[in-house]
Amino acid sequence: INLTLGSTAGANPRMYLYGTGNGQSSAGDIFMGAGAGGILHYRSAGLIKFEVNSDNTTAEALCITSGGQVNIGGDYTQTSWPLQVDIGTSNDGALRLRNDEISLQVAVHGTGHTYGREVSLNATRLDSNNDYPDLRLCGQGGIKLCVDANTERMLIDSNGATIKSS
Repeated sequence: INLTLGSTAGANPRMYLYGTGNGQSSAGDIFMGAGAGGILHYRSAGLIKFEVNSDNTTAEALCITSGGQVNIGGDYTQTSWPLQVDIGTSNDGALRLRNDEISLQVAVHGTGHTYGREVSLNATRLDSNNDYPDLRLCGQGGIKLCVDANTERMLIDSNGATIKSS
C-alpha cells in the first residue's frame, strides 16, 4: 500500500509513504518534500532522533538536543559541545573535510592502536597528483605547542621567532 499526502508531481509540498509490498526499490521508504521555496520543519520539545535499521534492533545514529547540540555516534545526551562525534572504542578517524583533491582527517587513537593514545591531524591527497598537501596551522598572535592545556613548550610568534619554554 502506498500513501500520498499532497500532490504527486511538480514542486508542490508532499509526503509519500511507500508500502513494503509495492515491488519497487523504494519499498518501505518515506519521502517528504517542502516544495519550491518551502521549509521542512521538524519540531520536538525534547530530542530529534535519527535511527537506522528496520527491524526491532533500531540504533540511534544522530540526535539533535533541544538546545541544538548535534551528537553523532553515541553519548546522545551531552550538551556541553555544539558538535560531538563519538566513535566509541574504534581507533579509526572521526572527521574528514575534503574536496576532490585533498582532505583533512581528524582521528583519535586508543590504547589498541599502533599510535597509542594520540590524536592525529592529517592533510592527505585524494587524487593521483604527486603534489602532496601541506598542513597549515595559523594563529594571528602566534602558534603555541603545549604538552597539556596549560603547559606551553614552544611558541612561534607573529614575527616568526621561535621561543622555547623550559
